[in-house]
Amino acid sequence: TVTYSLDVANSSFFSLYRLLFRWKGSIWKYVISDLAVWCGLYFLISASYRFGMSHRQREIFEDVCVFFNTYSEYIPMTFMLGFYVSTVFTRWWDIFSNVGWIDTPALLISGCIDGVDESSRILRRNLIRYLVLTQSLVFRDVSACVKKRFPTMNHLVAAGLMTVREKEEFDKIESPHIKYWQPMHWVFSLLKEAKAQGRISDIIFIDMLEKMRQFRVNVLNLTLYDWVSVPLGYTQVVHVAVRSYFAVALFGRQYLSTTRDIPMSKTIDLYVPIMTILQFMFFIGWMKVAEVLLNPLGEDDDDFECNYILDRNLQVGFAIVDEAYTNVPPQEKDSYWDVRVPQPLYTSESAVRPVNPIVGSCVGLETDYDNVDKEAIMLLPRRKSTNNRLLEWDQTSDVIVPVFRDRPGSISMSIDSASMGASMRPNSKIRDIIRRMNGRNKWNVSISSRPRSNSNVSSFPSISRNDSIASMTPSVISIEVQTEDKDDPSRMERGVDSMSPSTWMGGDQLPVIMEDDERNARWRGSIISQNSTSSQETRKETTRQESLKELKEDKEEKEEEKKN
Repeated sequence: TVTYSLDVANSSFFSLYRLLFRWKGSIWKYVISDLAVWCGLYFLISASYRFGMSHRQREIFEDVCVFFNTYSEYIPMTFMLGFYVSTVFTRWWDIFSNVGWIDTPALLISGCIDGVDESSRILRRNLIRYLVLTQSLVFRDVSACVKKRFPTMNHLVAAGLMTVREKEEFDKIESPHIKYWQPMHWVFSLLKEAKAQGRISDIIFIDMLEKMRQFRVNVLNLTLYDWVSVPLGYTQVVHVAVRSYFAVALFGRQYLSTTRDIPMSKTIDLYVPIMTILQFMFFIGWMKVAEVLLNPLGEDDDDFECNYILDRNLQVGFAIVDEAYTNVPPQEKDSYWDVRVPQPLYTSESAVRPVNPIVGSCVGLETDYDNVDKEAIMLLPRRKSTNNRLLEWDQTSDVIVPVFRDRPGSISMSIDSASMGASMRPNSKIRDIIRRMNGRNKWNVSISSRPRSNSNVSSFPSISRNDSIASMTPSVISIEVQTEDKDDPSRMERGVDSMSPSTWMGGDQLPVIMEDDERNARWRGSIISQNSTSSQETRKETTRQESLKELKEDKEEKEEEKKN
């Protein structure tokens, strides 16, 4: 595995250029041999053309070169190679995801199987060893480097992954198939025995079986990837296409020295095909990358370190279930015990780096209500009737401007009655809006009107004349709202409702209900008329039923009198 993450930790002009001078796992190492062979053949053909052919042979060679150069584009190399590399890369990453790591099973074993005695310790360590043994058996069959390390089962015994008695039990079971399942069977048997001894509960037992099963599935998936490769025909057609393209280029990219009127005769003679060499490096390097990714469990520079994974899993697993089992630090207060907003310290180098915290994108958006010190605001819905008689929100409307007064126990505001429309009754609709804003608090509303002017509504003087809503001309209605303060203890002492102001937060301009047009008024009138007609019919039906009931009762009384 070639690691270069630190070299590209910071993006700079020279960060990637430094990688170009690496050899292990580089494109130079992949293509150098193929490029040397291709260039040797190219220069041999070029020398034969320039110094070893007669005039007639040169003409035939030139026609062949023009033909290959013209029809070489018929090979769909870019499409096939790109799709092939994408498929191989996806398969490569899936194989890495199924390598298997011991950390999660080891932590579960250490946390759920209690006991500091020797039998508990042996149980925990053997569970880890059997998991690593399963992984080793699989790696022996799919990885060349692990197979060279453990060529026989005796090498596993000598390495300490299996005891002599365990190998004897392993060999007792005869099967024509590979027995990857045998160590996992030992794992499940030990867990079942621990459950019978009361070391683990039923719920923990099920969870541990699931974690062990998942580890086994991941490891055994490697055998499936090794068994079923990318279809051989697909691999062959890609490699044949790429290599055929550059075989044709040996003739099609030759520099021709002729006076004939042919397409390639007017090209400058550079002797060295620079652009073709670059193309060769790109496409052959691309194909070589696919070859390396096709089986990442081999011995290439970029293949997975399978032997290291086995050693690491065994050491980490033993450390978790044995050495770290009772190694818990004493509990004490942390350094930020009395700090509400903990801020860990930085080094002088890291502290100068700016931090971009999680902040909503509209936090810094400036609106019309920024930097305005207001005490209250009231919102009204605005609506309009569409052709299908459905209510929807409108985008245009007059506004309600609150009037703020300093008098305690009250809040006043002014409403442009001309924008309300004749159908809106402040005695009902405005009071309903105020009731919704105040919740369950008691409220009182006093309404007065005053002549309309072009100045701001909040600058009108107080007017005491009270008019009926129906007879008001366009004017400004002043509304004063008082709400009950339920938390005032003096209210119970005085025996009366004590009033406190209701607080509304917001800006200084609000939407208002639009004035309905004649069509909407007629529609509402028809609805009201239909409702009125329906109510009259209901009353008539009720009266008729009561009359029939009385007649029935009289009839029954007369029949009883006759019987008597």
